[in-house]
Amino acid sequence: MYTSISGAKKRAASLHRALQDSAFVVPHGHCLEAMARAGGYASWHELNQVAAPDATGDPATARRRLLNFLPKPCHAATRAWLNREPAAPDTAVPDIPPRWYSDVAPYWMASMGLHRRHTALVRRGSGPGQRLREDLVIGLLVNQHGGPSPTPWLDPRSLALVYRGDLRTLYRATIDHPNFETEFANLVNAGVLDWRPDGRDGPSLWVCAPQGLQAAVEEDAVGMALHWIEGAPESGEGEVRLTQALAVLGVDHPAAVSSALLRRNAGAYTGPGGEMLSVLTDLAVAGSLRSFALAYDLFVRMRPEARDYVRARLPAKIVSGYLPGLGYSAEVLHRWLTDHPDWAEALKVAAETPETLIREVSAMEASLSNARPAAA
Repeated sequence: MYTSISGAKKRAASLHRALQDSAFVVPHGHCLEAMARAGGYASWHELNQVAAPDATGDPATARRRLLNFLPKPCHAATRAWLNREPAAPDTAVPDIPPRWYSDVAPYWMASMGLHRRHTALVRRGSGPGQRLREDLVIGLLVNQHGGPSPTPWLDPRSLALVYRGDLRTLYRATIDHPNFETEFANLVNAGVLDWRPDGRDGPSLWVCAPQGLQAAVEEDAVGMALHWIEGAPESGEGEVRLTQALAVLGVDHPAAVSSALLRRNAGAYTGPGGEMLSVLTDLAVAGSLRSFALAYDLFVRMRPEARDYVRARLPAKIVSGYLPGLGYSAEVLHRWLTDHPDWAEALKVAAETPETLIREVSAMEASLSNARPAAA
């Protein structure tokens, strides 16, 4: 990943640019910390104390460290950066970064629905001033007021949507309302809005994340994925939208998984799930356990006729692809598998949902680590 502090700084700067292409509010210093963690150092400060840092070890391990440090919304853009995928084309709208629609728009859309339905001061029936409060939150999100900065950025740690500009710019149609200051203060005091007039990059207004936002974004992505698999499997737009949904879910190499789900090259493989098995092998070897579990789950939900065929081969993907990538030797794995004869059946049962499969594989990892150390 890098062989010098200068190299680590360049990689951090490159990552920072990639995250800005998604409209993420991520300080450059956070990218420096992320690069240090990816290289196995406790912090950027510790990395700077090393005369000749060397982070050229196992790429899969560095990848896992990097993603574990970065907030979940950043993962799709970071994976694309790590995979050296082509840069997203510029949007047709000025001031909207190239990856905004794929990486930030899902949070923006889910925030609107959740605030409208569940935020006490915003939803209908919340008492006098409700319409104005709704306008100050939902009206801002839908850009009802216009202005030069209609598109929010996302703070990936808090999931807040960030609008840059002064209040007159952001609320040009409402700021002169006689109750503006009162209701704006009510929303700030309730933690719905966070006004930062003296920010380093100028004044900004943060629309705080409603409860359950990350879960809602992922649920919407699953729904979109299933919709495009079922509704438009032959369309080019369907493949693009499915790829975007998989990226939101945190699936690595979403284009390849999308192709397998849509069975674009099914004729080149034997068996009812040959293309998906090939993708699962790649994800396992890359150490992408979550992507592995999500891809398998979506495939068997849409191709139930292939469920038994693919599930029967799933345990082998874990022990021959995923676990060796974590550093466990064939000898260590063989002894552990011998001591746990029910391991394969346990994995098949756990594959009922992505969460249970991830938990079962994680339990295997913990058992392996506790019983016998991983190979050096």
